[in-house]
Amino acid sequence: MRNRTEIRAERNLGWGDGVLIHILSFIPGVSGGSVAVNVEFEALQEGTYHEPLLRLDFASAQQLMNDLWSCNIRPTATIESEGHLAAVKYHLEDMRKLAGVKE
Repeated sequence: MRNRTEIRAERNLGWGDGVLIHILSFIPGVSGGSVAVNVEFEALQEGTYHEPLLRLDFASAQQLMNDLWSCNIRPTATIESEGHLAAVKYHLEDMRKLAGVKE
């Protein structure tokens, strides 16, 4: 089994609004785990590749998504979903016409 990294989110119910983020790392065979306490920023050099801060496996990414959902964080509307909604609207209008329903 490999090391596992989790990013967990919880709603800040204290003195402010927002979401609290925790980054945890677990090593197989080691009791407990580690928690991230610092993130450092470096200047970007244009045109160079930078490694990601961390990599998540699918299960950990899904847990983060579920935590954010529990914090009432939702994806913003996309063009695809807006287009789908418009198609449903026109379909319903057609069905009303076929059924003889007057508005």
